[in-house]
Amino acid sequence: MNLNDTKEMLESMKGAVFDMDGTLTDSMFLWDKASADYLLNQGIRPEPDIAKKFKTMSLHDSALYYQEKYGIKDPVEKIMKDVNDLTEKYYTTTVEAKPHVKEFLELIKASGIPMAVATSTDFYLVRKCLSHVGLLDYFETIVTCNMVGIGKTDPKVYLEALDRIGVNKTDAVIFEDSCFAITTLFNNNFNIVAIYDKSSDEDSEDIKRMSGRYIHDWSEML
Repeated sequence: MNLNDTKEMLESMKGAVFDMDGTLTDSMFLWDKASADYLLNQGIRPEPDIAKKFKTMSLHDSALYYQEKYGIKDPVEKIMKDVNDLTEKYYTTTVEAKPHVKEFLELIKASGIPMAVATSTDFYLVRKCLSHVGLLDYFETIVTCNMVGIGKTDPKVYLEALDRIGVNKTDAVIFEDSCFAITTLFNNNFNIVAIYDKSSDEDSEDIKRMSGRYIHDWSEML
């Protein structure tokens, strides 16, 4: 599949799966902030690189980390809810769609290609966020890491999303921004288009190496 020519890509692909934070939306800052704010609300000083540690984790795994590393006594479910509560107001008021992504989704929709979201963010927050930025109706399904029980160091969330739209991975394109997720996709032979996000600056060369196409802005796909 020729990923470097959008017209040819649209003619050959049968399905598309998008990450949300950092790919569809400018929202990675929320999780950097929430991971530290949760601990500060508990009266605990977070380690300096805590947001980086959580990049590869599902929210469930992050909650376990809070328990094991910081001795939080609350149940995992309450920790997850407290972290989600910190981000919800931003997802429904502050977060914006990435520039020009809506135009690109329109192109895919016009080609009759089904689309799905595969994300580490919890389902109800995904729906609220995508509704807020006006993108929800483009997607046939949303799959989260918590639904499949493992984070994006495993390809399961992408495979589940593809299964739901009835497309094989060889006929689909995955759109991602984070290096660890792209590493998973690369190691499992997915077709990858990577979108730049500030949170992955330090990994840009690795991302370029592993991706079939690397873009700085969605306008490059139009």
